[in-house]
Amino acid sequence: MVVCSSCAELLYPPGAKFCAWCGTAAPQWAGSLAEDREALRALREVDAAIDEVLENSQVNLKVAIDHDFIDQSNDWAGIATLVVPPAHVVRGATISGHWCDQGSGNQKGRVRLVLLRDGALVADAAVPGLAPHGRESFSVVLEGDVMLAGDVVAAQIIVGGGGGHALKLKGVKLVLDATPTEALAKSGYVEADGRVTQLSLYECESLAALPPAICGLLALTTLKLEKCSGLRALPDAISELSALAELCLSECESLVALPDAIGELGALKSLDLSFCRSLEALPDAISGLGALTTLNLYQCEKLVALPDAIGELGALTELKLDECTKITALPETIGGLKALKMLDMTDCSRLTSLPAAIGELGALTKLDLTGCSSLAALPAAIGELGALTDLNVSGCTSLVALPGAIGELKALTKLSLYACTSLTALPAAIGGLNALTKLELTVCTSLAALPDAIGE
Repeated sequence: MVVCSSCAELLYPPGAKFCAWCGTAAPQWAGSLAEDREALRALREVDAAIDEVLENSQVNLKVAIDHDFIDQSNDWAGIATLVVPPAHVVRGATISGHWCDQGSGNQKGRVRLVLLRDGALVADAAVPGLAPHGRESFSVVLEGDVMLAGDVVAAQIIVGGGGGHALKLKGVKLVLDATPTEALAKSGYVEADGRVTQLSLYECESLAALPPAICGLLALTTLKLEKCSGLRALPDAISELSALAELCLSECESLVALPDAIGELGALKSLDLSFCRSLEALPDAISGLGALTTLNLYQCEKLVALPDAIGELGALTELKLDECTKITALPETIGGLKALKMLDMTDCSRLTSLPAAIGELGALTKLDLTGCSSLAALPAAIGELGALTDLNVSGCTSLVALPGAIGELKALTKLSLYACTSLTALPAAIGGLNALTKLELTVCTSLAALPDAIGE
């Protein structure tokens, strides 16, 4: 067996001079039999993931209803809804099954379908007549010629007021008859069609490279590659996913670096690199992620530093660096993160200092330095964090003192100094923390006394 080095597709026959799938001349990757088997296994896993995406999309086009409705009013009430999806040809909606009422007395039970657009009624179709005393089948169709993406198809009923009335629906299904505008074509995996918006390849452990065809899914907004532990790199073609808003690479333990092309994902809002234990650096190109609001680097154990370009992420609100145990300092450019609200550096055990630029984080509300056991001091600039409400330095066992500027944190409501075993005193300026509601000093074993200002 021979596999093309460009598109990872199986070649047939093995002696082919050109790849039948992508046209690349003289494919080079022959590899061992074991490598070929791994490549084919990876492609099958991608196939299965794509099939799951398609299956889930069909699930969202039908609802089962099996229920007895008792003693309701004479007004229409909704019992189920479906939303018309984008990029589909919609032929209509159908509700069908069996119905009956309470079995005697006045007949009042009714069923209909309605089409709602921004809450307003556009069209409706009712089952003829009233629910019978004995179980009978029924069906009604709401034509799709007026349906638009985002419209809501709702099934509604009238049970009947006055007491003793019921509407019993058995084996009823509400189905939206819709087909994707472009069929998903597969040749060993998926080819581009611009239709799939979410794709998860969870735990595809033998996937060593992302098939280039996935980068042609131009409508993709969410790509999850969690626990793809064999994934070593992302292709430059990742930049083609111009609509991508969420990229999850959590527990991709073989991933060493990100391509510069990552910076071209202008719509990306969330980048999850947690547990990428082989990741050594972030590219300067990350500065291009102008829409990024969340960056998760939890337990990136080999990450030594953040690039200066990090300061250009003007939309970033959450930065998680907890348990990045090789980081010793933050770049001065960190002050450029004007929208940052949460900075978590829990258990960054080699962090020795914070830059003065930390004081430029005007939107920061939470700073967590728990377990930063090498941190000897906080900079005076910390007093400039006017929005800070939660400061946690628990377990900072090298911290000897707090700067007097701590008293300038007028919005601070919580200050945790738990197990700061080297802390010998609190500054008198702590009396200026007028909003403080919680002060944690448990296991501060070197603290001999509290300042008089504590009473303020």
